Amino acid sequence: NATIGYGELIHYGPVTEKDRERFNPGWTEKVAQSALKEKTAEFDSMVNNRAKYRNLNLSQEQFDALSVLTYNCPKGGLSVMNDIKAGKSTEEIKKTWLSYNTQDGNVVKGLTNRRNAEWILFSTGKYKKIIK
Repeated sequence: NATIGYGELIHYGPVTEKDRERFNPGWTEKVAQSALKEKTAEFDSMVNNRAKYRNLNLSQEQFDALSVLTYNCPKGGLSVMNDIKAGKSTEEIKKTWLSYNTQDGNVVKGLTNRRNAEWILFSTGKYKKIIK
């Protein structure tokens, strides 16, 4: 998909020549960081509201991990919170979490790495650098 900055979606599908012309020479670091900060605040709020609605008691690390998952895959974040609310086991929640690693039906190594790092944060409280 066509993105700019830190993964800001321009549109679904490959980058086009029109995209290159429109966004040439790209965003400055300052603009990219500002867009990321604004976007992550939206998803932090979304997770916070959903967690409150479901009466979920999350640690800061669990909240952070859910926010990252929700930022990258809103459906995944919602599914995981529903699993937690339903009282599913840790293994069932992990299975749901790690299942959001595909694009067009194909497993993507980078997404698998992200989901694993998010899961480690959620389940252990330990922040881990994501290796692509």
